[in-house]
Amino acid sequence: MKLKTLVLDSSVVLKWFWSQDEAEVEAARNIYAYALKNNIVLMAPHFLLIEISNVLLRAKKLSRGKTQQVLNSLTEGDILFQSDSEVDLHKTMYYADRYHLSMYDALYLQLAEKYQCPLITADAALANAGSWPCTIEKFTQKYMS
Repeated sequence: MKLKTLVLDSSVVLKWFWSQDEAEVEAARNIYAYALKNNIVLMAPHFLLIEISNVLLRAKKLSRGKTQQVLNSLTEGDILFQSDSEVDLHKTMYYADRYHLSMYDALYLQLAEKYQCPLITADAALANAGSWPCTIEKFTQKYMS
């Protein structure tokens, strides 16, 4: 039996650790519990760790020590991180160009397409932007545990 997989982007994962001025924090946090309860594989590119670190250190002004604690929680947790060597840079650039995305968003899209699974995001503009090569969902009540 093939396990269901979800690709998570940083807009969802950030809410697990930072709630100040963030909307729908509880819903984002419930994705993790839902996945564990329902034997769902959570996946993200290794780049997510860099993206989360940057937001916490620079935008949220979290200390280096507390940011390191978040990274430790992520790397010791249940997200399967895909290494940079598994990234198809040509396809990522194609998606960025074709769909007018940042390379970061295109990377998440490419990973979801590669593993034929949904990309879960808190970015409503990305989720509602149009026709993608994979399913993109804004996290919703369907991921409640």
